[in-house]
Amino acid sequence: MNRLNFLLAALVVAVLSLGIYSCTKDEILKGNENIKTQTRTNAFDHNFVKGDGGVRPESDYRPEEGKPVKTVLGAVRNNPYSVQNMTAAWNKLYKENLSTLPKTHTYIKISPSSDEDLEKLRQYTMNEKIALFDFPLENEVTLMGDYYTDPSATSPELTYQYAVIPIGRVFPNVSYIVVSDLVIAPYLSYLTYTSFMMTGNAYAQTQGGDGNGGGSGSWNGTGTWIYTPPNNTTVPTIPGTNFPPQNGCMPSCSSFPCCFLPWYDCNSTCGGTGDPIKPNCRPGSASWPNCLSLYDEVYPNLGPDPDDEPDPTDTGSNSPTGSDPFYCECVYYDYGNEERKWIVESIDGDCSQFEEGGWNTTWSVECSGYTPPPPPPSLTTNGCGCQVYANERKPGGCIKVLNTTTAGLVGVRRVAVHMKDNWFTTDVTFTDGGGCWKINSEYHGRAWMWVKFYNGNATIRALRLTDPLDLFLGVRDYVGMMWGPRFNNINVEYRGSSNTGSADQLFWAASTTHNAVQDYLGNPDGIPVWSDLNIILSPSGSNTGGAPMLHKGTSAMTTIADLLMAWALGPLAPVAIIVSHNALYPDITYGYSGLGVSTTGRINNTIYHELAHASHHQLVRDPTWDLIRFHIVANSIAGNGVYGSPGNFAFGSSPQFTAVAEGWGHHYGDVLAGNPNLEGRRFRDGFIPWGLGLDLSDPRRVSDPSGYDDNVCCFTDAQYFSSLAGAITMQGLRNWYLNVHMNGTSNTATQVNSLFNNYNF
Repeated sequence: MNRLNFLLAALVVAVLSLGIYSCTKDEILKGNENIKTQTRTNAFDHNFVKGDGGVRPESDYRPEEGKPVKTVLGAVRNNPYSVQNMTAAWNKLYKENLSTLPKTHTYIKISPSSDEDLEKLRQYTMNEKIALFDFPLENEVTLMGDYYTDPSATSPELTYQYAVIPIGRVFPNVSYIVVSDLVIAPYLSYLTYTSFMMTGNAYAQTQGGDGNGGGSGSWNGTGTWIYTPPNNTTVPTIPGTNFPPQNGCMPSCSSFPCCFLPWYDCNSTCGGTGDPIKPNCRPGSASWPNCLSLYDEVYPNLGPDPDDEPDPTDTGSNSPTGSDPFYCECVYYDYGNEERKWIVESIDGDCSQFEEGGWNTTWSVECSGYTPPPPPPSLTTNGCGCQVYANERKPGGCIKVLNTTTAGLVGVRRVAVHMKDNWFTTDVTFTDGGGCWKINSEYHGRAWMWVKFYNGNATIRALRLTDPLDLFLGVRDYVGMMWGPRFNNINVEYRGSSNTGSADQLFWAASTTHNAVQDYLGNPDGIPVWSDLNIILSPSGSNTGGAPMLHKGTSAMTTIADLLMAWALGPLAPVAIIVSHNALYPDITYGYSGLGVSTTGRINNTIYHELAHASHHQLVRDPTWDLIRFHIVANSIAGNGVYGSPGNFAFGSSPQFTAVAEGWGHHYGDVLAGNPNLEGRRFRDGFIPWGLGLDLSDPRRVSDPSGYDDNVCCFTDAQYFSSLAGAITMQGLRNWYLNVHMNGTSNTATQVNSLFNNYNF
């Protein structure tokens, strides 16, 4: 058994052995199982509906449902963004030769060697919002899959990671080497174009027959993608400009760089003493290198882009109409040995306020020397109803999940979105409270998108034998590849699947769990909970949860967990102790089923219950939590069920603290879930006071449906929670109410004592 599978098996045992299991919710919550799947419409430019009968792009190849697809890489490309190549392009363009351009980013290769390193990288991505990739970014991507493992990696989860770090940002505290220093200039700039041409890269790449990034290909009988690179194509010039040049303007032209001007061809002579194409800015400028951009977001719809191929069959309402660039900008050039100035101006644009009077020609107007700054990014509403950047090259959209209770879609809140273009533009952002997101970076050509289920509150992991990396890296969905120019209208929906083991059902369960965490954080009672929780899902079909709190644990129970795993795994015991690491231990667990058995209400109620335990653990910490851990382990080993029962507890059990903890978890989970069926519930397993919290808070009743008088009124759930700080027994909980919470209420000690007596405590 290799190290990855061994640790996976060990953690399965830990979850099953140490979970604090909540009740099942079949008799309480019912979900809508008759859900229809939306089909593709013209409302979205990029539409990914994942679930039974969902809409998938043709490039989303899945040879077997539930199993991940490996990324297929092509040849290593000559990097046009390296400092060396960008400097060479600068010196080819401009007469101000420089020894080297200052770097804007550093491209690194990271070598994790342990699970602790993986945890550091997870924290790094979350804190710094810098994306990590498991494949080298300088390679052509033939097929983007769910994972890539370097042939020299010691194990799949410890493969190399690659990142692009902006200058001035923090580097990860894990071993790395610098692959290349970069100058990431705007794509629509003379400098980037020249570097692409000088390094032999296709600046005018268009979508090819495979729908997956250019070129064509086919699957052979063994499931291997056979790739054919794309041919060079002619790309239309952006309206109102000569860029990209249609006159064959290449660095090899005798007129270069004069041929960037529309009245030069490749074989003309480029004379004069000045710079034909003076840069808009130079190193050291305040906005370097973004100031090299030829066009700005004053005009969001530029029409065709040199690296895009719009879908000719798309006639929907979102099809771009295109517009001429409207941006007044001074550009210097030589013409007839006389230095003049030229303003880029659209047909309908008015740049008269920046013109010098008395001189005008067909080709140019004299400029006053001032170029107005671009306005702040403007926003628009896309097909999701989300506010995104009006510049369609800035990605944005929505991520939604099916709510089986309402049969509607709701936003997945504060979930991570990772984006990457064909080279080194990468971004990390998070959805807002409505599941909307946007990125303030321009993307060109093709782009790839991932949804990753983490934020500062929790990381959702999963135990799936088909994809063990869901445990080590967290649940992540490679959404798909898309072509520009429209990136601001992306729709992702998680509609679930009746197939418990499928990726679609995992993404639905992860989305629903993730939202439940966000719900709990907004609880009306201000009850806090740990940040950065480890939540582990498994397709066990149990529909039960647990809160062992091992990731946050600091007591000897971590060692006990190792020993239990060793006991379960027999002769592999020494290895279990060595390879088990707290970084992957669960705080909360949940075993989900296929859609219809698992429902939104069921998951919400259970996750609220377990988060109530997590809040309790934060209040009392270890080693107090060991009381309930050992109680569950001892009774499970003794065959008494999870909790045991009065008269049938294992040696060393702690039924008093277990009653306190589980009574609180059952109560507050039901309250947040809006469960209407609380009256009449008194005990779980004969000793856990399921109904105590409701009896403490609800209006007075002469007779409780369970047959017990309840004359206590109006204590709050916040008071209930604060009582847990000093109560490891039910008598301690009673004393807290009598001594701390009575003031300001109309309750009497007799009434409170009577209520607790009704629960046999």
